[in-house]
Amino acid sequence: MGKLIVSEFRKFKGSYVNTVALAAMLFPTLFTAAVYYFTDSFEPTWQNYINSLHLFYGVFLGSFVPSFLGIFTVYTEFKNGTMKNMVASPFSRLQIILAKIVYVAIFVVALYLGVGVIVLLSGLMIGLPTVAADIWRVFGLVSITGFTTVVLVPMMIFFTLVFRNFTTPIVIAFLGTVVGIPMINLGKSYLYPWMLPSNFFFRLSNPGEVSFAAPLVIFAVLTLGFAALSLLRFRKMDFDR
Repeated sequence: MGKLIVSEFRKFKGSYVNTVALAAMLFPTLFTAAVYYFTDSFEPTWQNYINSLHLFYGVFLGSFVPSFLGIFTVYTEFKNGTMKNMVASPFSRLQIILAKIVYVAIFVVALYLGVGVIVLLSGLMIGLPTVAADIWRVFGLVSITGFTTVVLVPMMIFFTLVFRNFTTPIVIAFLGTVVGIPMINLGKSYLYPWMLPSNFFFRLSNPGEVSFAAPLVIFAVLTLGFAALSLLRFRKMDFDR
């Protein structure tokens, strides 16, 4: 399966998707840092700074970036007519789908790890008071929240396999985010996949002892469940028609 993952890397490397994803992930931090630097609208603390960024990285980009990447990795195969060739290769359909899920998941996590570093550097540049504990806390908030957005990858791969187009899955991702926004402050928002990263963020932000058991179980069930559904859908698809 390693060859398939390398193949996914090459497909992404030669496309516009890397530039789009990187630009989308960098913009919120650059914009928010500029607002903090040039205005006095916010108290300059790490908590306020990271809360300002959460709506982007925990909700909007947390939904659209993993969803877009998941859709892209399947839709381009349909668009370019290469899906049939992949199925005819020596690799099993299980390996093909798993490689796509694993590569996109790695890509998403890498993006958020990079954003964690950028957030820290931008906060230091605008002069936020910093101690060592702030560095680990902020990096953890961004990177762990980013890891949980992986839950949407197999889900959007499944929807793309079902509809075989780009528009319908993107609309689903958009509506899923919009419908979920009112649920952000609900205690059990982790039950709704688009709000699960946000729920993790608020739990990590809570200074008290908060249980992560329930959202972790939901994360595992949704991720593994949609990965299984994607495989089942892929195995039944006929690419000769």
